[in-house]
Amino acid sequence: MNQNPAWDKYFQSIKGKHGTEMTYRTPLEELLEDIKSDDRVRITHEPKREKGFGAPDFQVKKSGAIIGYIETKKLGASLDELRKTPQIKKYLKLHNNLILTNYNEFLLIKSDKGDVASRVTLFYEHQLEKPRSKLDVNRVEELKGLFEKFFLAEPEEIAGVRYLATALADRGKVLKTYILEELESKDNGNFSKFLNDLYAVFKETLIKDFKEREFADAYSQTIIYGLLLAYLTSEKEINLKHASAVIPNYFEVLHELFKIFTFQDRPGHLTWIFDEIVGVINHIDTREIKRELSFYSGHLPLYPGEFVWGDHDPYYHFYEPFLREFDAIQKQEKGVFYTPIPIVSFIVKGIEQILTSSRFNKQGAFANSDVTTLDFACGTGTFLAFIFERVLEELKFNNREGEVQKHISEHLLKKVFGFEYLIAPYAVAHMKLSQLLKEAGYEFKGGDRIQVYLTDTLDRTKHKPMPVFMALNHEGESANYIKDKRKILVVTGNPPYNNRSKNKSLWMLGGKKEVKGKVHVHEGLLDSYKPEGEKKLNLNDDYIQFIRYAHYKMSQVEKGIIGIITNNSYLNGITHRKMRAELLKEFDEIYILNLHGNGNIGETAPDGGKDENVFPIKSVGVAVVFFVKTGEKKADDDGKVFYYDC
Repeated sequence: MNQNPAWDKYFQSIKGKHGTEMTYRTPLEELLEDIKSDDRVRITHEPKREKGFGAPDFQVKKSGAIIGYIETKKLGASLDELRKTPQIKKYLKLHNNLILTNYNEFLLIKSDKGDVASRVTLFYEHQLEKPRSKLDVNRVEELKGLFEKFFLAEPEEIAGVRYLATALADRGKVLKTYILEELESKDNGNFSKFLNDLYAVFKETLIKDFKEREFADAYSQTIIYGLLLAYLTSEKEINLKHASAVIPNYFEVLHELFKIFTFQDRPGHLTWIFDEIVGVINHIDTREIKRELSFYSGHLPLYPGEFVWGDHDPYYHFYEPFLREFDAIQKQEKGVFYTPIPIVSFIVKGIEQILTSSRFNKQGAFANSDVTTLDFACGTGTFLAFIFERVLEELKFNNREGEVQKHISEHLLKKVFGFEYLIAPYAVAHMKLSQLLKEAGYEFKGGDRIQVYLTDTLDRTKHKPMPVFMALNHEGESANYIKDKRKILVVTGNPPYNNRSKNKSLWMLGGKKEVKGKVHVHEGLLDSYKPEGEKKLNLNDDYIQFIRYAHYKMSQVEKGIIGIITNNSYLNGITHRKMRAELLKEFDEIYILNLHGNGNIGETAPDGGKDENVFPIKSVGVAVVFFVKTGEKKADDDGKVFYYDC
């Protein structure tokens, strides 16, 4: 009696055909289906790409999660050379459970270094030429053992946000590569057209010289954050088909971006990496992840002023490791530096003291319904989250807990704004702030939304109608209204520092523009900071443009406060003297805490120690500054400056 019918069938199929690598795929797939002993196991065969490398040839899932891959090569190929290729290293980065085979020799690899755990050769090549040759029973048993070890792998449950960040970043890097390939392919299919149209919209409305690589980077991150948000919102397993349905309704932009999952012509290798990302998210230790991402860490504040985050933002331990693993170079280039909580706390509490002083008389500070607030470069929303928390504390400790729901709806969701032009931190900000309010017991209703907008703070160009991307249209129009027309009492945040700013907006920098054959000269907001007659000026740095924007918002109100941390070069720079004069003219009082930290100029701390920056940068120093406009100063007087070195 034949004890190995499935193996004999496979061997006969190999013997009976002379072809390419693809020729033997079906016999191998049939063998795998016959020998698997666990009904939870699902084996998916992916078609080959015409060029480059895409998904593994076979994905093996257990309970819906990918547990390993099987990669095939042509009969007779040298597997020891192939296991060292970038393709195999990429797969092993995602799963340390891979079978590499040329249909005769099988290598089981259980290490991301490519170390071979088991090696079995099923037959001698000369047997293929002998019609009556049969497989050796001992070799079959050895190969059965290799496959048993492979199929025994279980989905890994991820317990901890740092591990989750790394697992998602590893898959995000693959997704980024595929998105970039689609953009560069210029394919005419619906899927590729959607991506290229979306890329064009981002260039038109956010970053004029946005490179395809940068877009692929940002979009890939956003897809991952969006899927994670969908899981945390639904509190149950998600899939690509229904992920959008559980995203909060107010997050219209993310709904629009999730259309990528609806195209029938989506390439198979992209479906694979999407499945990988969803598989990781669906197999996290939900209780532990939610605990680590919780703002309250299991308890409410015990006394007025207790900030329950401790000395960190809970999302920091997800976002920072993710970004560092995903693309550390991009992180550095874009100046994506997390603002330490002690700095955020100092600035927010400083603003609170000014708001509640007799000059403003806004009792309750940020909880006062008359206070409108804008973080003009909100990143992942750390300043805004701190402000939200302070407002909730103020209500609870003044026996106004019954007002929390109404105050969130009518104040925090109506009068606290954020601008961010990088889509990934923008998505994280929405995750963070919605989670904070959810933990406070708030349920979002129709019409509610977190007032964080995807926009370039320094550009108010009117958005062109784009029927395919209505949410992005609406986002831009709403942001422009707030940017230009909405009266703001408090501006805060940590703007980017970049003396090679990519912002070239006519609104900020001025210049010439041709309209219907006529050239019009426009004066930019920044022109008021430039000493007359000087040509070579270092005033285009992003942080200076952001200060000028905040100054512009204060010129619209009788009273106002700017509380920010920025590069400190404008405090004593020669070319910044007109800027300083304009600030003294506008504001009654200017409070400066100079933190220094420029490692290039050899300063020492006041105690004689090393001068270190609060950010992981050495090329600039920083300062916390409060610009206060009370409306009491006479027009011809200069404001008072209060300066302290630290």
